[in-house]
Amino acid sequence: MLLAVGALPLLEAEEAVQMRVTKAAVFKNGYSQVSLCGDINTADTQLEVSGMPVPILGSFWWKAPQGSNVQEVRSETVTRNVPKQNYSTLDFLLANAGQQAEIVLTNGAKIEGIIHTPEPSLPSGSFLKHNEEETPENQEYDNLDEVSESLLKQRARAEIDLVQLRTAGGFITLRERNILYAEVKTPTPQLPTSEQKVNTLVFELDAPATGKELQVSALCRGLSWLPSYRMDLGSDGKALFQCKAMIMNELADLNNVQLELVMGYPALGKYLLPSPVAQQHSLFGFLKELSSEDSQSSRREIALTNNISGWYQTGKKSDSSDLTQAEDLFFYSIPNLSCATGQTVTRELFCGEVGYSHVYTWNIPTQSDIQRWQESRRSHYGSEITPPNEVWHCVKVHNSLKMPWTGGVLDCYAEGRLVGRTEMTFTADGGSTLVRLNKTMQAPVQFSETILKENGDVLTMEGKLSLTNYSDKEMHVIITKEVSGTPLSASDAAATTCSPNYYKNPDGRFVWEVCVQPGETKTVTYQYSHKE
Repeated sequence: MLLAVGALPLLEAEEAVQMRVTKAAVFKNGYSQVSLCGDINTADTQLEVSGMPVPILGSFWWKAPQGSNVQEVRSETVTRNVPKQNYSTLDFLLANAGQQAEIVLTNGAKIEGIIHTPEPSLPSGSFLKHNEEETPENQEYDNLDEVSESLLKQRARAEIDLVQLRTAGGFITLRERNILYAEVKTPTPQLPTSEQKVNTLVFELDAPATGKELQVSALCRGLSWLPSYRMDLGSDGKALFQCKAMIMNELADLNNVQLELVMGYPALGKYLLPSPVAQQHSLFGFLKELSSEDSQSSRREIALTNNISGWYQTGKKSDSSDLTQAEDLFFYSIPNLSCATGQTVTRELFCGEVGYSHVYTWNIPTQSDIQRWQESRRSHYGSEITPPNEVWHCVKVHNSLKMPWTGGVLDCYAEGRLVGRTEMTFTADGGSTLVRLNKTMQAPVQFSETILKENGDVLTMEGKLSLTNYSDKEMHVIITKEVSGTPLSASDAAATTCSPNYYKNPDGRFVWEVCVQPGETKTVTYQYSHKE
């Protein structure tokens, strides 16, 4: 049988093969590749399984028990008596009709007898006549049988809180509200049940496989993990770098499971629909969901993916003993994990010393973007344009821990104090990444741009950028200036790039890396051509 995440558990049939999770590769977007195993304790070749999570479309696979073959797998909806999760004293008594019981009333009296289920009796024949005043509003009946059935149901509802005991002196009818408690005189009392439709999954074998195992694997939803990082900055360019993983389980109970946490950028964005074997949709509903899957996937941008920043630098192949690489993905192993459904388990993944250096970044957008930013400030409306007067204090961190770092939240501490909280981007082993801490208030800036020369509709623009270091330490500053045009020249050995676009002017960029001493004002200049 199938268990859907967030759905009610289904009834487990007698002698059903109980599936248990043995291994799971967990992605950060809430999906996991799960391996399950179940012991076969019956000689029947029709094996109904229970504890099977809902598989994703196209991911449901199985391995037949040794010495047998799976001829077919069937899923269907059947009606079964399912134990009630919550039931009353009356429900319990009626479920044990025919058994000896002792009932204590609210007034202290005790009554012993055999539980008898009262049958709702038909009213007198005259009452069966069709009377519109006694017929529920907007309800129509085609014949007298429907009238009788409706009246029986009404009478049954009126008698629903009644129970009868057959005593030595005759029948006694009691109302539930008058019963304090009841005891059924049998060692194995029946629990109340109700009829429910449940989904079943049946494997048909060509031969019995008693004592063997049935193995299943599927991509399922309901198990995820999130990394979080802490970096304690030292005064010597060394930092203590820690990572922990929070594993969130809404899939199934995990007992001594071999877990692998997946790092990388898995392409799981398409066809994440429940498999038809789960019978969660009709045929029409399934086809409708399938046709809308592309637009749904594009809307559901997962914030838990592994972003790679523009400052990412490639590293070398990881050789950690706890890490396995398969193609472009990395799998961090956590053996013998136990986690019940609904629990969150946190484990430390790694901890070690890394090198870092302080870097300040100043990014200036194009002149037209600066004008739009200034207009938005005057009109008191927000703007998505990067403010041209912000200088960010960052640290450039080198990954020397022999394993990649996946995207997550990073808390940065200095002398035990929180000095920054930001997003960690994917960083390979041996690579480096730039981590923002705070906007610095100790490096005010100035910027200006003028027309140096006009030649028809082509303008030669000249700009000037100035930054003053008011701190007591040297600042290593990376200045990036975007322009709408072709870079011509720049001071201080700036790096330039030019990318074509669909407009008149290409996208130009100047990048300087300069050191600014305490109390010093550093000025850089640039020129570019712009077509009006």
